[in-house]
Amino acid sequence: MKNILSIFSLLFILSNVHAQERYLLIMGKDTLSITTDRQYVFLTSDGREMPIELIKQKIQTFENRQIRFQYPSKFELSTTDLGDGVEQVTVLSPDGTGFFVQQFSNSQPGDVVNLMMAELTKDAIQSGYGATEETFEKILRDGKLLLGRKRTLTYRGNLETYTVASFGAQNRGVLVVMVNNNSGNTKESQDLIDLLLETLEVK
Repeated sequence: MKNILSIFSLLFILSNVHAQERYLLIMGKDTLSITTDRQYVFLTSDGREMPIELIKQKIQTFENRQIRFQYPSKFELSTTDLGDGVEQVTVLSPDGTGFFVQQFSNSQPGDVVNLMMAELTKDAIQSGYGATEETFEKILRDGKLLLGRKRTLTYRGNLETYTVASFGAQNRGVLVVMVNNNSGNTKESQDLIDLLLETLEVK
């Protein structure tokens, strides 16, 4: 677990590098290199012009063997293997808000909640941020209960909210970490987190 924060920092940096997605469209014997949301004109063998456009849906679905959720396509999603049976999926906005979900395949993540919260907030608290805390509970759409803690930090008009919650059963489970602040588009950030909580399913 010692690599959690360093990997989180790395993923935050990577999430701010917006690479242009490119796709190959194969039409018969012809192959076109295209990007999303841009119109192309394809000239057929008989001389006809055919407009082509690849449109990226506004809401994307992520799914693997353990979780499923939706997120806005304007945000970057990245996945990584943390080792020891833990995989992480991260979705962050340019201002550092968003979430990551860690999937535990051979242990329950409940014991990690307090450690994760302490690591995420200790630097800010040491710098003088005031902190308030409350219990966090959320029943997911599949009926499973996320249980954890929500800590709000304030300092000279700055506000940061950290939520760490988990669900575990039969020696496996998920740890969900959500981060929000008032330094960017607060509505957009909250909508991102709300969509996760509305659509997250644990298999």
